Amino acid sequence: MVGRQSLELRLTAPAAGDRLPIVILSHGYGPPFYVASWDGDAHMAQFWAERGFAAIQPTNASSRVGGLRGDAEGAPFFWREHVAEIRTIIDRLSEIEKHAPAVSGRLDHNEIAVVGHSLGGHTVSLLLGAQLHGETFKDSRIKAGMLLTAPGRAGKDLTKENAERFPFFEVDFPHMVTPTLVVCGAEDDLRFTSRGPEWHADAYHDGLGAHSLLTIHGVGHGLGGIAGLDAKEPKSRHPIHSRQPSA
Repeated sequence: MVGRQSLELRLTAPAAGDRLPIVILSHGYGPPFYVASWDGDAHMAQFWAERGFAAIQPTNASSRVGGLRGDAEGAPFFWREHVAEIRTIIDRLSEIEKHAPAVSGRLDHNEIAVVGHSLGGHTVSLLLGAQLHGETFKDSRIKAGMLLTAPGRAGKDLTKENAERFPFFEVDFPHMVTPTLVVCGAEDDLRFTSRGPEWHADAYHDGLGAHSLLTIHGVGHGLGGIAGLDAKEPKSRHPIHSRQPSA
């Protein structure tokens, strides 16, 4: 998008080791200021890093902090910009390494997975091959993906209000051919659909590459706290910590 500010990234990686496979995480959308940004999902990124992955967390365009202005084209969800952001990260991995000397030359650019939660799951489903109104967004550099409580089928499966609000949910999952794990919460709420929590498993039932479904009982849309364990939104929009753009 012309005139946009720099894309903020957080990179978490093991202190040692080479040819580190890469996981790029696309966060969700919602009322919190910092959970839906590179500050959310930190413990998940740490989990991957402890197991030999390099985890990259962008602050996506829809974030209330570090994202794009609310009056910009595509607001407030910026779904096209989300896809472009993940592509840009992959395009510029070498540049990212230059900004992070501790991982310079250690990332495996041929082993890339993408993970998306909620709205981020919509982004990831497109990158994995799902089509929208006949348009394809698949990135062949991505070898695997994970959808965490991602949106399901649109049309009659959405409430009338949400069908009007989210026309970009009209995703055609059968074209999603990249190997994918779909994760759902058995207690997910009904804000989008009257079908129930199983709506979030549609990508598994329709996607040719979605070979695995994990349903976690006793948790809802946040899967028990993946965005932040026991997270509570602070009253201040400016907590005491620094934010430095990485790329």
